[in-house]
Amino acid sequence: MKDFSDNTIAYFKRLHQDWKQVNETSRIDDIANLALNFAVDVLRYQRCILFLHDDQSGLFKVAYHRGYDNPMQQKVLGIVNLLLSGEIIETLRLSSEPMLHTVDQPCELVAKLLKSLFLEEAFIDLFGGDVEVPYGMMIVGNVQGQEVVTPLDNLLAQTALQNMMTHLSNAVNTTTFYRAWEQEKQHLQDNISVRTTELREQKEQFEAIYHTSKDGIAILDVHTTAFLEANAAYLEMTGFTRAELLRTSCFMLTLPEDLERSKATLQRVISDGSVKDFIKTCVVKGGKQRTVNMSLALMHDNQHILVTSKDMTDHYQLEKELRQLTNNLESKVAKRTQELAGALEEARAATIAKSDFLATMSHEIRTPMNGVLGMTNLLLDTPLNAEQQHLISVLQSSGQTLLTIINDILDFSKIEAGKLVLEQVPLSLQGLVTEVGDLFYGQSKAKGLALHVQIAPDLPQHVLGDATRLRQVLFNLLSNAIKFTHQGEIVLTLSRTDQKDRYQISIRDTGIGMTKTVQSKLFTAFTQADASITRQYGGTGLGLAICGRLVGLMYGLIWVDSQLGEGSVFSFTFHAPTIDVAPAALRPSDVVSHRLSSLSVLLVEDNAVNRLLATKFLQRLSIHPDTANDGLEALKAVEQKSYDVILMDMQMPNMDGLTATRHIRQRSHINQPHIIALTANAFAEDQQACSDAGMDDFVSKPIDFERLTALLSRVAQSCLV
Repeated sequence: MKDFSDNTIAYFKRLHQDWKQVNETSRIDDIANLALNFAVDVLRYQRCILFLHDDQSGLFKVAYHRGYDNPMQQKVLGIVNLLLSGEIIETLRLSSEPMLHTVDQPCELVAKLLKSLFLEEAFIDLFGGDVEVPYGMMIVGNVQGQEVVTPLDNLLAQTALQNMMTHLSNAVNTTTFYRAWEQEKQHLQDNISVRTTELREQKEQFEAIYHTSKDGIAILDVHTTAFLEANAAYLEMTGFTRAELLRTSCFMLTLPEDLERSKATLQRVISDGSVKDFIKTCVVKGGKQRTVNMSLALMHDNQHILVTSKDMTDHYQLEKELRQLTNNLESKVAKRTQELAGALEEARAATIAKSDFLATMSHEIRTPMNGVLGMTNLLLDTPLNAEQQHLISVLQSSGQTLLTIINDILDFSKIEAGKLVLEQVPLSLQGLVTEVGDLFYGQSKAKGLALHVQIAPDLPQHVLGDATRLRQVLFNLLSNAIKFTHQGEIVLTLSRTDQKDRYQISIRDTGIGMTKTVQSKLFTAFTQADASITRQYGGTGLGLAICGRLVGLMYGLIWVDSQLGEGSVFSFTFHAPTIDVAPAALRPSDVVSHRLSSLSVLLVEDNAVNRLLATKFLQRLSIHPDTANDGLEALKAVEQKSYDVILMDMQMPNMDGLTATRHIRQRSHINQPHIIALTANAFAEDQQACSDAGMDDFVSKPIDFERLTALLSRVAQSCLV
């Protein structure tokens, strides 16, 4: 009994000595070592382990241990952990009692854990923290197979151990609380320091703004409305000294008519806290008046009002002058706009007049030209002697030259007016270039020139483009090449470029060539190399200008490389999208010659020469037409007789061809004829007007008799089906 008492006194004496030195400033490491040393060195248990709760992961992990000298076992301790919500921690937390596991009285709940910690028996309890989240867990125990000094069922040791756990919990809680309190205190001190610095900086900033601001700043007393402070800008704006302004009511600087409005504004500041953009007229020193824009704010003490004032007198004066200038400018702009509108209307009228003039000139020139060229064609088919044949040929050639000049002038006028629109129809580039080469083969051979056509093999079968305008460019360039080449050769080349759907055509000749000065003028309208060129070779100088405009409409470029006496190379590019499959329109169709004598034809033409010419031509096709001088006679004729074809002029007296066509299409009781326009109006809008009126085809004058024959043959074919 004496030994038990002695051991009890020794345990608790040692416990008191060790733990009395622990206070709120003690480190967790020191507290943990006290617990480990007491359990192993004093109570003589073989091993002791401290688990601490990790707030981030929620796991209890081994933080301290004694009695583990084996490196392998130490590594195992590093991977052992327990969940806060696990069964062991949950049982200890809810029961508030330690767990005991002995050989005689095993605890199945902790058996697996103790085995992983290499313990045969153990005392397990929580310490520190609170009921919800303990700070840690201590396990004290003995190892199987080693001599045990203090068995786990030693009641004295258990009592001392539980007392030590109480000291451990108190020490941990005190230390953690003190540490948290120290951190919070430091945080508060830091915040106070930061806020103090901010307030000092704000004060310094306010004072800097107050003293250096160009706007007037003043402080008013809420109750007396007297000035308590004012910066230099405010004093300068009012003209008063600081001594004169202070203790003076702000209403002393207010016009009588603004007094009530100013008092109401101060009440709004007191009730709402602030007022912005309060504009008033102030009476300053010397009785002068200044217009100011004021902002007022109630300060935090609710006893003072901060006023900022900007002198807007000069600004408003400038605004007034600006409004006057604006009104004057708007008046001038309106007047100028009206003048420009009038000029624009005049320009539109001039454009319309120009278009009407061109249309009229086209009609008036092509009508006699139709007679001249048509009659020469008829004369060439009659018996003539050699001299007559020569004279008629010269007459026909001169007429064709005149017609080319007319066409060039009309084309250029349409391009300049923006009225020329390119078609996008399927075509074969290889076929088109080959066809043009064949047409010029005879001319080049007649001059003793070799004409070569070179086509790249990698071209698509068909593209979209305007075949007529491509031919026009090629005709012009090839005609020039033959005209200005007296010996050698001409080479026409077609190839792809590096860009998608873009092609290049070049025409190289061995002709007279040209200088750089001449090259710079080539694509300018009505310009040729010099007067001697015009006299020797003829021409208007419009051809290349038209080519340049047409190539531009094809999204391409045209240029020339030439040396005087060494020939020239004219090249141009153009865009033509590839189409995969050739439509039926591309497939060549033979114009079948049919018996035309069965066609019933009405010729409507007011010009006697053209009427005679067309009649003679139709008679050569075994067609004997009826004739009408204008649209009214045509309407009478269709009421009396059924016609297969009507050849209709556009411009006629009494009733024009468009009106007559509309009337015919409206008469459903008559057999509807195939109406072909035969007109000297050659513009695209004329062709569209004919189509809109109900005409089926269009042939411009001078009449292309081959095209007219093809159209008539097609009508005859349809009549036979």
